[in-house]
Amino acid sequence: RKEPPPEKPHPQNPSVMRNALYLTFAAFGLLWGSCQSSDPSAENAAGPEVVSEAPSRLSLTANIDYLRIRKEPGQNGEVVGDVSVGDSLFYLGEVSAFTTRVKLRGIWFDEPWIKVERVDGLQGWVYAGGLNIDLDGTSELARRILEQRLSTFFSPSLARSALDYRRAYEQASTAEELAAAFRHGSRLRDSLNAVLEKRVEPAGSEESPDLSWLEGVLPGYLLQLVAEGTQYHLFQDYRALLRRADRTPGREDDQFAALMAAVFPIDSIEHFYPAWFLQTWDYGGHSELGKGVHRQLLDRMNRTLAASNLFEPEIEAYKDRLLEDILEGNEYWYDQPAILQEIDQILQANFGILSEEDRTALQRRRAQFADPGAHGIELNFRSGEHGDR
Repeated sequence: RKEPPPEKPHPQNPSVMRNALYLTFAAFGLLWGSCQSSDPSAENAAGPEVVSEAPSRLSLTANIDYLRIRKEPGQNGEVVGDVSVGDSLFYLGEVSAFTTRVKLRGIWFDEPWIKVERVDGLQGWVYAGGLNIDLDGTSELARRILEQRLSTFFSPSLARSALDYRRAYEQASTAEELAAAFRHGSRLRDSLNAVLEKRVEPAGSEESPDLSWLEGVLPGYLLQLVAEGTQYHLFQDYRALLRRADRTPGREDDQFAALMAAVFPIDSIEHFYPAWFLQTWDYGGHSELGKGVHRQLLDRMNRTLAASNLFEPEIEAYKDRLLEDILEGNEYWYDQPAILQEIDQILQANFGILSEEDRTALQRRRAQFADPGAHGIELNFRSGEHGDR
């Protein structure tokens, strides 16, 4: 097989630690906070210090091919083997007291080395940045490594926010607590996506960085490649929210999760285009006003909000998006009779979720659909023509 690509080092240094510390929260936090950088040649000069704890069944999985296993921690350690993407490793309870800054698949990591055992019994040290680590809530090592990873890739404040969100989401015992965690996650997701857009440099399906570890940190979200496979983006997974809401008493969160699953009916995963919009090319498509979906979802939003106002801001936001599709679009999949009929049904339903301003805007828009050509509106793309005006 081909030779593995070289690791790309950055100056680093072992920390000055005099005693081995067990990985309690405070001790491990103190340890990691003391890590510094120096020249790689000095890394193993006096034998790197390590921190020990009892071995655990912490789940470790290689996320890059040719991840080297070394006799000693650090890039100067003798290579004794390697593992491939997806290979599992058993954690032996030792972690280096220093971190190494390494670039893997276009992403900088600054993480320690972990002593592991391969399935065939080979033991050695691997770089933590090349691992997916299961954050199951019981391993302080996993939490600290992932906090370090998040801090390096995003920022220390976003790292703390992400771990706070995970804890709140998993520990929510009421619908109110889950709603608060959901809002925290939504704000956090927007911040993380902004960083992903700027910092990740996908280089094709085989060389793109493996960021699946983000999904372990952010329950309720899925990471997907968008923009023809050139950009990572976090989407809300309403299947997960449905399961999580089922663990709390009451029905408010269940009803909201079910509503959102209806807004994204294909797989209950958030998408750039909700149920009322038909994507017909990579970056756009046509409104499906006239199909009945707008009226059906407004009815469902109305009933959900009438039962509880716990998720009122979120429901109102999606109502506004739906109305925007009716009021501001200019290319529609269905013909004029179908569109006028659905708008009439919406107005006649007298939904409480619609304000007087909303109703006035819908009435004005109906008049425009009665004479689409005069208002630059194209209809009936479903027919295969360029659209009737």
